[in-house]
Amino acid sequence: MLFKHYFQINDNIITKDHIVSFYNYDSECNLRLAAKLKYSHIYPSPFEKMRVFLTAQIFSESVAADISTVLVSKILPPSAQFTINFINDMDKLFDIFNSSKIPGLKSFKRPFKNTPEQINHLN
Repeated sequence: MLFKHYFQINDNIITKDHIVSFYNYDSECNLRLAAKLKYSHIYPSPFEKMRVFLTAQIFSESVAADISTVLVSKILPPSAQFTINFINDMDKLFDIFNSSKIPGLKSFKRPFKNTPEQINHLN
C-alpha cells in the first residue's frame, strides 16, 4: 500500500519517494549501505508484490539505519525522518507477529508476553 499511496500519521507524511531516492543513490555507490536491497524490492513485478519477504526486507531496522545515514549526509530531505520512523515501527510489528522461541538480541523478536513495551508499541 505504501508504494501506491502516501500515508499520513498525524501531520507527518510517509512516502515511498524517500525509499526510492535512497535506493537510487545507494545503487550507484561502490560500497553500498543496503546491499541486499534490489531492483525487485523497489519496482516489484505483479508476482513479487505478493512476496512478504521482500516487504519485510524493506521494512527492516537495517534499511532504516541505512536511510538515516544518508539523511545525516543531507542527501535526503529532513522529511525522510518520518519514513525512517515508520520503517522502524513496521520492523517491530513484523518482529512481534513473527516472533521466535529462541530469544534474540531484539526485544520485539521475542515471543509475545504482553510486556508493557510490546503493548505500548501495538497501541
